[in-house]
Amino acid sequence: MQKSPELNIRIRIGRIFPFTVRGLAFFLLSVLITVLGYIRMDLASLLWGCAFFLISLYSFIGNHIVKHILSRFLFNTPESVNISVPYRGVFPGENISLRLRIELPRVILPGFMINFLCRMHFPGRAPLVFNAELKRGINETFITKKGEYRGIYKSRVVSVVCRDILKFTESVINLEFSEAVVVYPFLAGHREMPDYSEEGGESSRYSVRKRRSDELLEVRKYFPGDDVRKLNWKIFAHTGELFLRVGEETPPPLSEILFILDSGLNAGIPEKLRADYLDAIVEECGLNIMELISGGSEVLFLFHGAEQAVPVNPEKSEYLLRMLSGVTWQRNPEKANFPVRKKMHVIIFSSPGSPSLEYYVKSSVNRGWAATIYFKTLIFNKLEKRGFKDFIFRTGSKGRTKYGRANYNLKQAEKAFKEVLNAELSKYGKFRGTFRGADKDSNRGSRFKKGRVNAYKI
Repeated sequence: MQKSPELNIRIRIGRIFPFTVRGLAFFLLSVLITVLGYIRMDLASLLWGCAFFLISLYSFIGNHIVKHILSRFLFNTPESVNISVPYRGVFPGENISLRLRIELPRVILPGFMINFLCRMHFPGRAPLVFNAELKRGINETFITKKGEYRGIYKSRVVSVVCRDILKFTESVINLEFSEAVVVYPFLAGHREMPDYSEEGGESSRYSVRKRRSDELLEVRKYFPGDDVRKLNWKIFAHTGELFLRVGEETPPPLSEILFILDSGLNAGIPEKLRADYLDAIVEECGLNIMELISGGSEVLFLFHGAEQAVPVNPEKSEYLLRMLSGVTWQRNPEKANFPVRKKMHVIIFSSPGSPSLEYYVKSSVNRGWAATIYFKTLIFNKLEKRGFKDFIFRTGSKGRTKYGRANYNLKQAEKAFKEVLNAELSKYGKFRGTFRGADKDSNRGSRFKKGRVNAYKI
């Protein structure tokens, strides 16, 4: 990302004059007191002004010296910094532990302290901030932060911050650090995942042959109507004839259920509610996939940014959670690569008014597939904070005060959202109902015909 010239100038000035707002105000105050003392010939003002000026000067010069010492030490000994993050993700509410080992010079100017800072970002959410105060010499510590919201939080750099104890000056040394922390979506009832380790793991049901003689001998000629998935392509490469492998189990059936998570940026969702609303859609989609594959089934999963539909089964539950964690709003959704199947049931989780929903529906119907759309409803929470001014100067629908305007805008957005939802249900839905907790006589379990579309709200 290219920085603007104004920002580059500000960065350069900050490197030369590393004053904080407090330090700059203290420096200007010292100059003002000194000048006034000289004009008024006041000895006390001159002494105080010069003392304040010397403190600012020591902070200024000392900060440059400490930064130079730290920079040379850290860049000349890259092995002195070792940072590790957990490979496995955590669920919302659980702690994330970042392990830090860093060695600093043992001799640093007195009056200065050093801190470690790491910011990890995910679109739409506040960054995860890991910070710790460092001492001279070797530092080994665990920095714990609670993961509150779903996301893959990434960082490109970590910072070593040096400042004086009065916080008049501050300099930052950036070190490359490309790591990510994963916070899974909250899926009730699916927090425990099987550990598929190399030792003690369950053997695969469909074992692969290891003896080449078996592959070449246990075959028979191919006849029309045989399962093409059992063709022996090695013999075909040598002889040019089709042979079928015999004596082995039939491969598992192909997946005929495709889940699509539509995260096209919806302008009808208020900006302050977009992150929570997308989390709700992701959690609903992930929960239903988990419920389906828990019985041993395999489904296909497609979302914005994926090159193609990904097969998901119980052994890939953790991989599914990582994919769900990285879903974000997309302004310009790319066209999806649909699997090649004659028969498929497409399940779409979307928002009313999504710019890419029509593309998904038409692509499914044109292939002769049945499609089911689930629209996630949105709860518009009104602002509860009301100040004294807002309490006194109440206005009805116009909302002249800050919180009044916000509440009025939310009411308008809620009204527009319901109108779009009803329009989408009328456009795509043959039936109306609720997906989770529906009545027995609802159309949830109805048989879906080819090219037929059903829409529900959840």
